Amino acid sequence: SNPNGLEGRMTTHLASGALERKAGVSINPSTTHVMLCGNHNMLNDMKNSLSERGLQRHLRHKPGHITTEQYF
Repeated sequence: SNPNGLEGRMTTHLASGALERKAGVSINPSTTHVMLCGNHNMLNDMKNSLSERGLQRHLRHKPGHITTEQYF
């Protein structure tokens, strides 16, 4: 157990509110831009979870809230 951080799946922490509590912020479209880096499945799961909160993928021609980088 890590007393200074979160362990486990980010989607679980997002759904439970633990991620927002730990970061001390509220994740919402008016104030949030998220940078995700990870494997394909994690990126898809997080994008789906964030889209349920109204966040959209950031594209050059359509600004949004989610930027991703796939590392494997």
